[in-house]
Amino acid sequence: MKEIVTTVATIGLILAITLFLNRLEHSEQQTAPVVSGTGEPQPDVQIRNATMLKTDDFGYHKYYLHAERIEHYLQRSTELENLRMMVSSSSDASDWLLIAEAGWMDASSKQLLLHGEVLVHQRKEGSEDVTGLTRDMLVDYANSLAYSNSSATLLNGQNMTSGTGLAINFTRPGRISLLSRVSGTHVFE
Repeated sequence: MKEIVTTVATIGLILAITLFLNRLEHSEQQTAPVVSGTGEPQPDVQIRNATMLKTDDFGYHKYYLHAERIEHYLQRSTELENLRMMVSSSSDASDWLLIAEAGWMDASSKQLLLHGEVLVHQRKEGSEDVTGLTRDMLVDYANSLAYSNSSATLLNGQNMTSGTGLAINFTRPGRISLLSRVSGTHVFE
């Protein structure tokens, strides 16, 4: 709990300093720096090796997100690079691990778009682990769902199933589904 308070206080301090510097800069009538020749906006906050933790009403860890780099922009989504996200499904099920090359978090921090290759993994006690491979997955915190419309493959021990679209319901233990065009190979011993 102390780590959460420290992390929140640090992020709050960084944002307060950034807002103060932005107001100071605007009062001096200076323009924001841009990348030479592109006119691209610059992030107002950049954080390396950042960790975010969201808990439920009872203090249990719900989402744990680590990114090598986070860039926050005032007028658009927050960008993340090389991220790992741990999602707790329930007290009686194993956590889900999601790994992606990049991501974008909406301004309200209620949805996260995992961009590029996405690996989904759930360790199963007493049975084979489940691993999913797909691209471009949307994680919807408010509804405890994640889904992708891209091609996907599920691996479970020696079994492999492929299809189009992947959906995960984090509130139901072990609930991962392929949405269409499903085919696979299964090894029975």
